[in-house]
This record gives sequence, structure tokens and C-alpha cells, in this order.
Amino acid sequence: MKLVRRSLLGVVVATIVLAGAVYLAFPALVLAVLERQTTAYGFTLGQAQIRRPGLAAWRVDLLEVSGLGYAVEVVGLDVAYTWRSLIAGRATEVLVARVNARSLEGDAADDVAVGTTLLQLPEQIDTIWRELPADRLRVEDFELASEAFAVLDASPDEAHASLTGELTLSPQEILLQGAAADFRLLAAIQRQGPLSFAVSEGDNFARIEAAPDITGTAVVDWRVDGLAHVSGSAPFAVDQQGWRLGSGLLVDVTLADGYELGITTRIASVDGAWDETADAFLRATLGWQGHLVDGDLRLEGAGDASLRLAGSQLWVELASGSQVNSPGLRSESLQVTNLKVLAPDAIVVDVELAGPSLQIRQAELQVAADALSWSDYVLRPQLALTISDLEADAQTATARYAVRYADLQASASGALKLDLAAIAWQVGVDAQQEIASGLLRTLLKTDGEEYDVDAGRVSAALNSRGRGSNTFRGQGAISLDGLSAHYDDVTATGIGG
Repeated sequence: MKLVRRSLLGVVVATIVLAGAVYLAFPALVLAVLERQTTAYGFTLGQAQIRRPGLAAWRVDLLEVSGLGYAVEVVGLDVAYTWRSLIAGRATEVLVARVNARSLEGDAADDVAVGTTLLQLPEQIDTIWRELPADRLRVEDFELASEAFAVLDASPDEAHASLTGELTLSPQEILLQGAAADFRLLAAIQRQGPLSFAVSEGDNFARIEAAPDITGTAVVDWRVDGLAHVSGSAPFAVDQQGWRLGSGLLVDVTLADGYELGITTRIASVDGAWDETADAFLRATLGWQGHLVDGDLRLEGAGDASLRLAGSQLWVELASGSQVNSPGLRSESLQVTNLKVLAPDAIVVDVELAGPSLQIRQAELQVAADALSWSDYVLRPQLALTISDLEADAQTATARYAVRYADLQASASGALKLDLAAIAWQVGVDAQQEIASGLLRTLLKTDGEEYDVDAGRVSAALNSRGRGSNTFRGQGAISLDGLSAHYDDVTATGIGG
């Protein structure tokens, strides 16, 4: 019996000694486990200040790790538990006072594909969430400093803008509330459930609600410095190759500086690729309508358009049927009523954003007016205008043009050059007209005039140049061939060569 008691006493003493040894060595043991686990998750463990555990809680004063392109400092980590939760291998709560994360330039984080990042959490973070050994993890105060937020920070003195806020993780959900500069962010991610993300700035807000397959709805009501207003809701989808936004958003742009320019764009669809080298990094179709008011000048327009972006190259296509109208134009001696400019065929504008420069290979336009009044004469012109080989940059613009007035069997063509820096221009004109019936009768749409040019051919060539609106120089020649004309009963024939 004594032997049994001595044996039991020995076991108790040994257990107490072993427990004491484990307790004393606890920080070192935890440090070894942390090093192994952080390495398994793709992180590197730096400095760690670990206390010995209490009966219901354990505290880590400082923990430094790096990975996923960030250096992370954890300050004041408290682990709460019960004996029952310990037996189950879990903590009841992990509370973190502060987390500071700073992006590391040139780190492997740049290798993470954008599309993959949007579709799912990085593998290491998802693993930590899935294997979270606590009922709840709460970060009361975090700061994430990254160049990614620099565009949100108006201060030129800050090398990195920061996202600050609080974070809560449970086995079923991640909740984030944060702020970056003047922006407020709120995100909620459900495991195997919906995702929601919202950002706001004052009265402006944008919100997305998505299913696990990253399809959902985007809702926006955002004004930009009184210049633009984006509003509406639209369906969207994201996959490994890119993203798509459906119809439902309106973009209103208004500019005013002694004039008023307003454009409303109805988004039909937008497709984007994650690969910036793709043939169509961005593709969009839309409808537009707009107006320009400058003094007595008022222009109104509407149409459909599409655009495609690849690298620094942007192609904009104005669909056939696009038009610009003016209810009236007036000068001291000239008045135009209901001017209409219509594109019967699509017009493609090729823009080099790196230049910047633009090109239009060919644009066909139909120009008509209900009335063009000059002195006592009223015309109803209908012109066909072709613009070709238009090239423009910040300094110069050149183009060729051709105009045809079918009713008069008249046409003109030539070249135009503008020096935008010097506000100078140069125009060449070659014009011809075949007269088969009364010129004034055809031009003025009358039954006949007491005097008119009845037949023949007129040719003209003119080269002119000027600077601003005050300097003009030109030279030209007019050729008459076989003209006939009358004044009352007097007729003249064979005028010219």
C-alpha cells in the first residue's frame, strides 16, 4: 500500500514538474510552432513577444510577420478560452488591439493575378480563415499602407495612402469597416454565400452585391466635382478572363466656362479583360445625347457608339445615324434655320493616348438646312461632305475634304492644315460646277428669275492662309467655259473658253 501511494505521489510530482516546465517553456514552444505555421502559410516570422498563459486568457504583446507583399506588425493579441474550448482545440475569441501592415515594393504580391484576387481570397488568407481556431477574431484597429491607395490621397507629402478601420472574422463571415482618405468602405464576405462591398464619399456611394460565382448587381450614385454624375444599377459578372457590366448606368457630363456642354451616356455593355495586352482590354457599347450652348450657338446631338481599348490605342466608332442639329445659327448677314449633320455610315476615330493624337481615315456626312438666308435670298442646301486622312495632335491638324451639292451639280475638294500652337490655318480649294438649267432658279428653288445663268461650266482654284480671324491672304483663278445667260429677253452665249 505504501508502495502504491509513493508511486501515485511520484506521478503527481512528475506531472506538476512537467507542467511547470511546459509553463516556463511555453513562449519558446509557441515560438517554434509559430515559425512552422507561418512558413506553411507562406509567411516569414520576425520578432515575437509572447507571454505565458493565464487560466482564461493568453496575451502576445508583439508579433511581426511578412508575406503576400506586406510587412505586418500585430500589437496586443489576446486569446480568450475556456477549458472546454481548449479540449476542443479552439479559442472562444481572439482580440487584436492593433495591426499595422505596410506594402513591400517589388514583392511577390505583384505576381497575383487581378482576376484571381477578385474571384477568391489569396490562398494563404483563405486557408487561415478556413482553419480559424476561434469562434471569432476581431481586429479593433488596423492600418494598411499601400501604393494602391495613393490615388485616393490628395496630399502630395504622403508616399503611401492608408486604409484604416476594423476587421472581424468568424468561421462563416468576414466583416470589414474602413476608411481611406475621404472614402468609407464596408465589405461583408459570407463563406459559400453572398458578397457585398460598398464605398462612399459624403453623399456619393457605390455598392455591389454578388453571389459566390461573382455575378450580381452594381448600384452607383456618384458625382465628381460637379462635372459628372454616374447613376443607376446594372448586372455584372466576373470570371478568370475578365469582367462584364450590363445595361442600366447613366453618365452625365456637364462643363461650363462661358459656355455649357452637356453629354448623357447610356451604358449598354462594358467588357474588360485582366490581361492588359489583350486585343480588347476594354470594350463598350453605349448611346449618347448632348448639347452645346455658347452665346447664340446651340447644338444638339444623339447617336450610338462603341469603343475598344488595347494598350494605349483607343478606337471609337460612331454608329450610322449619329447626328448633330442646330435650331438656328445667325450672323450679321447670314441666318441658318434647322441645320442637320447626319452620319449615314459609321465613323471610326483612332486615338493614340500616349501621343496624344487621333486619326479618321474617312467620314461621310450629310449636311442640310431648312433655310439659309442671305440678304433677300433663301437657300435650302443639301450637301454631301467627305473628310478623309484627318490626323491631329496637340500642335497640328491636317485633313482632306470633298463637298458635293447635288442639286447644283457642284463639287469642291481640297486640303486643310491647322497650326494649333500659332492659331494659323491653310486651305486649298478646287471647285467645279456644271450648269444644266437656271442656276438661280435651282439654287433659290423659284419658278424663274428675270436674269439667270442657264448653262455652262465654272471651275475655280483657291489657296488661302491666315492667322486667327484678322489676317487673310489668298490667290486663285476662275475659269468659265461655254456659259449662257439671259436678262429678260436678252441672251448671251459662249461666255468663256
